Amino acid sequence: MYNQNLYLIRHGETEYNKAHIIQGHVDSPLTERGISQAKTAAEELTQSDIDVIICSDLGRAVETAEIIGKKINTPIAMKTPLIRERHWGSMEGVQAEKVRGEYPQYVMEDGLLILEHDFPTAEPLMNFYDRIVTGIGKLMEEFMDKKVLMVGHKGVLNMMFAYKNKIPLEKVRQIYNPDNCTIEIY
Repeated sequence: MYNQNLYLIRHGETEYNKAHIIQGHVDSPLTERGISQAKTAAEELTQSDIDVIICSDLGRAVETAEIIGKKINTPIAMKTPLIRERHWGSMEGVQAEKVRGEYPQYVMEDGLLILEHDFPTAEPLMNFYDRIVTGIGKLMEEFMDKKVLMVGHKGVLNMMFAYKNKIPLEKVRQIYNPDNCTIEIY
């Protein structure tokens, strides 16, 4: 996919993750568990010879990137909106349970929200997909011949997983559901 290694990682657990609140572009600090997850990920990356760290400009990704960067002795080269989480509009900062009640047509049998659909006021899924795939492509061109660590979000990992594996966007979460600080290599 790229002419050098791309390491893509989801940020550590946040207070909103723990409380099942939809984040999107709204921020929430890492929990103690999230900090521990970032430290564990940093340990896993110590032998990876990362040249560059790029992260979403949202605080949870920046905080995760700083923890990892300190351990692997690589500063953050760029904080960018290109790899921000999907914008969820009026659902941001709202408990997932409340969203389930207001939008029952978007709830699967197991109770999970069907995030692959376009919600009112949210960033359309195809726009999000295009933003992530195009944005990561531009960033990789800018850092040609470097081993890059990108710290992003669950939706970012989902979109790249769909792109890499040619999976329809409406099926990606049924196949792939990355936990906090999951590391993928491309």
